[in-house]
Amino acid sequence: MRYQSGNTRYKNRINRRGNKKLQKILYFMIFSMISLRKKGNNHIIDYYDKLKKQPQRKPHKVAVIAWYK
Repeated sequence: MRYQSGNTRYKNRINRRGNKKLQKILYFMIFSMISLRKKGNNHIIDYYDKLKKQPQRKPHKVAVIAWYK
């Protein structure tokens, strides 16, 4: 979600718009990738790990859905 007013731009936020069933499928797909991470490398899991290791860590659910929002 992007907000803009004149020259001021606000950061993106996670919103709840979109297909609810597809969001659930994507969430559980990422959750299963996280639990099976030992079987191979994946750029989605690398991004999740990057969000979790930042100085200001992201919560689990925010990090899971961040890549498809």
